Amino acid sequence: MTTTTWKRALVLILGIAINALGIVLITKANLGTTAVSSLPLVLSLATPLSLGTLLFIFNSVYIIGQMVLYRRDFQAWQWLQLGVNLILSLVTDWSAAALDWLQPAHLWSQVLCLIIGCAVLAFGIALEVAADWLYVSAEGIVQAISTCFAWPFGRVKIAFDGTITGLAVVFSFLLLGGLEGVGWGTLLSAFLIGRFVALYQKNLPVLGQVAAWKERDRI
Repeated sequence: MTTTTWKRALVLILGIAINALGIVLITKANLGTTAVSSLPLVLSLATPLSLGTLLFIFNSVYIIGQMVLYRRDFQAWQWLQLGVNLILSLVTDWSAAALDWLQPAHLWSQVLCLIIGCAVLAFGIALEVAADWLYVSAEGIVQAISTCFAWPFGRVKIAFDGTITGLAVVFSFLLLGGLEGVGWGTLLSAFLIGRFVALYQKNLPVLGQVAAWKERDRI
């Protein structure tokens, strides 16, 4: 691995850790977490397993899904996603423990917490995209479905997120007797995260510098 490759890997690790913090902040708002995290969150509320543990389990299943879809085209180095998942899961649980004191009691404070969480998560995603090294497995499975069935990535992403959110709603009523972990904040976060990512990519030159490292690796 070249020096720039190691730098990209470190940026990826930083981005994943920031992602985890953003997920926790959004969850703390208690208005509904991100679509991909909704089902793990519901199950964490209904079982002794932590959100971080369930995120690791789900993301590991997504890697297996990629392997099944790609078959012989699945590259062994993609198993490194397990390391990415481990970092995401550990930092999620550490952040949740560190922010245990954070309990927004009013709507304005909940909305503020949600917006800050979206901004933090979006920054992590922007770093992840700039590094362009590995991705969280939830994005990897969407890419695999899109590639193998020749379906547009955007449509697959919408369908995937909608399916996870729908399952979260179903399991919430079955296991918790009401709607937990999913709310209007889930929709708002989906809108805000994309806007924040675009804002960072347009206004933070450092992201372009990180992206340029990949071109150096090709030389």
